[in-house]
Amino acid sequence: MNAHRTPGRPGKKSTQLMIQSIRSSFRAGAIGLSILFAPAAFAHPGHGTFDHGFVHAVTSPVHLALLASCGAALALSASLLRHPRARLALRCAGAGAVMLAGALWVI
Repeated sequence: MNAHRTPGRPGKKSTQLMIQSIRSSFRAGAIGLSILFAPAAFAHPGHGTFDHGFVHAVTSPVHLALLASCGAALALSASLLRHPRARLALRCAGAGAVMLAGALWVI
């Protein structure tokens, strides 16, 4: 037992673990909410993805917002992975989806 530690106060390591746990809970909650509300994010139900053509799918603001939000969810979910390469791949995929949506919005 550490004689220099004040009884009743958490040590530095336990405080860091608590902060890490809160961050993980926040990330998991954010990802859970994005998964929960994904069915409500249909651009406009009633037609298939490419029923109105490819150009409609890549120029509609609603479709682009959905692409950007899916990309953000991918980037957020990357923080839950432990393997560095998988985490990097998911972050890059998420960032790529958000950048693609932004580029298509400008066009």
